[in-house]
Order: sequence, then structure tokens, then C-alpha cells
Amino acid sequence: MNKLFTLIAGLILLTPISSKAQLITFGPAVSGHVLWAQVDGDNISSQAIPAYSLGAFARVKLLKFYVQPEVFYARKGVDFLVRDVSSNEDRKQELRYETVDVNLMLGLQLFKLFNDDIGFRLHTGPGLNHGLDNSYKVNGDKIDESTIRFKPNTFNWQAGLGVDILNRFFIDFRYGLMLSDIVESGPYKVVPSFGTVQIAYKLIKDK
Repeated sequence: MNKLFTLIAGLILLTPISSKAQLITFGPAVSGHVLWAQVDGDNISSQAIPAYSLGAFARVKLLKFYVQPEVFYARKGVDFLVRDVSSNEDRKQELRYETVDVNLMLGLQLFKLFNDDIGFRLHTGPGLNHGLDNSYKVNGDKIDESTIRFKPNTFNWQAGLGVDILNRFFIDFRYGLMLSDIVESGPYKVVPSFGTVQIAYKLIKDK
């Protein structure tokens, strides 16, 4: 994972070398997420909660296609409702954790409007989520790994619509689904899904 992180981070940092052709741009990005989860367990369900991530992107264009690697630090979580059978009441458990996310989005430019000031794109691609050590907490307390242990690396797939504004900003709307559960050993399986709105600024204006 460290090698993959270094490779993509290096690509983001070195992209100015080819910027004269305006085929490559890069810059900071911030994302807001809504996360929920499918839970495979008795008397337990989940509630959607907000999350966020901060990072950077690079975009390499080829005709109407592009490749966009991204690296983010993210804070995430899921709220669980656990049904107490004796009282028939729900008790909420708050799972919170931190990850380093590496995405590789593949995109297609659809069309542009208003003298090319507004452009629309489709994009999809895989993501790697690396859980940071000792970041998993329930109700603010670190999890006892003898009770439940989470996978250090998980993968997801994302897809959505993007809007470029003034060749300087862009907004991406995405839906993502984990490709496996995030629990390595524990009483139930948890498969998160998420909706994302990402806003980014291009340090090098493209066309």
C-alpha cells in the first residue's frame, strides 16, 4: 500500500512538468460524504451520517478521456442501532474511524456549454481505503480487538457525474460501494456505501 500511495502522490506533485500542453492539471480537493452500511447481523441496523475528506487530485487528459488519481485523508463512521430484545428498544453505537483513500477515476468528457465555461463529465473507478492504526472507536472508546477487528485495507468502486466550471473548478457527484465487508473478525459483517460531493480547484487552468 505504501508503494501505491507514494506512486500516486508523486504523480500529483510532478504534474506541472507537462502543464504547458494543458493536458495535465492538479490541485486541492475536499469532499463531503454521507455514509450508511448494510449490516449482516441479528437485531442491528445502521443510520446514515455525514463525513469528510481532504486531499489532492491530478487529471491527465487524452482527447475526450482522462485519468484522475486522488489521495485523501478521511474521517468516516456509521451509526448502528442495536435492538435490546428484552426492552424492545434501540441503543445507538457510534463507529468512527480514519482512513487514507487512494482513488483512480477514469472519465469521459460529454459536452460543454456557455462558450466552454461549463463542461459535463462521466467518471468511474476503483478506490483503496487504508485504515489508520488505532483509529476505530465505538462511542468514543477504542475498540478491543479481541471483540472485533477491522480489515487494514478495503476496496470500493465509485461512479458519478462531474461538472467543470470556468476551466478552474469542478464538482463531482458520486455513489460508491465497498466491494467487501470491512470487518476482519467479529459478530457481524459491515458493508458501507456512500454518496459524495467533491469540490476541487485546478491550480493550472485547463481547456
